[in-house]
Amino acid sequence: MNEKSVVRLLGAVPPDRFGKHLATVCAAQQTTVIQSDAAGWTLDGAIDPYLLLRELLPWTRNEGATILFSQSERPVRAFLFDLDATLTTCEFLDTLADELGLGNRIRQLTQAAMDGKMDFAASYRARLELLAGTPVDRIDTLIARLQLTEGAERLCEALHRRRIATAIVTGGYARVGRAVQRRLGIRTLYATELEERAGKLTGRPVGKLVDETEKVRALDDFCLRNGCQRADCTVAGDGANDLRMLAAAGQAVLYSALPAKRSNATSIDRLLEFPELAAAE
Repeated sequence: MNEKSVVRLLGAVPPDRFGKHLATVCAAQQTTVIQSDAAGWTLDGAIDPYLLLRELLPWTRNEGATILFSQSERPVRAFLFDLDATLTTCEFLDTLADELGLGNRIRQLTQAAMDGKMDFAASYRARLELLAGTPVDRIDTLIARLQLTEGAERLCEALHRRRIATAIVTGGYARVGRAVQRRLGIRTLYATELEERAGKLTGRPVGKLVDETEKVRALDDFCLRNGCQRADCTVAGDGANDLRMLAAAGQAVLYSALPAKRSNATSIDRLLEFPELAAAE
């Protein structure tokens, strides 16, 4: 918990409306909100980052806003991304389910986990069971058509020019993660491996699921490998299972490529407009 931290808004949402929402959320933690500029606020007082982000996340997704919560003044040395609906324009398992005629059943399980209404691991295992028997070559065909979030290439190019280390940290399918990793030149991937036999999914994971606890461990492992600290890292994500990793980072970005108000969707490279991230340009 820091005595002073910063919240910034990006997107089509009127700043005064967001400011009122932020003040209501912070009042519950007895933290004062001071508007510092047109779309920036300083939080004066100790705040629990996890509780703050948990309250802001659904509002952000619903409004199509992008929020930066910064609790560090250190230069950014590492940038970690969620995968589905952050670097890509879909939840991959949902898209695969649509191809198989299982869309409604799997989408309900996905949304329950995204909203924090169902344990991520339980939701994920239930989805995998429904996908058992799916041919891997059919999955590869779908991966080849996968669209990246608008601006993802530009953002990663800017980060890599500044020698900022990048990683994908996702509970999603590692086969998809590796494809996106190659396309964006991202160095490191933490993802869930799915068991394959005779060219088909078995409906079971291999090893641990990358859930919210494993995502924090991934953040720490990435810091160790790159000689940096949590305070040097920016994390971008859009789901409830990202919250603990987001709260642990020096800077957390609540970003969704699939906001409820699609007309308010923001190109992900606009994150570089945040002053705290401008050095990555």
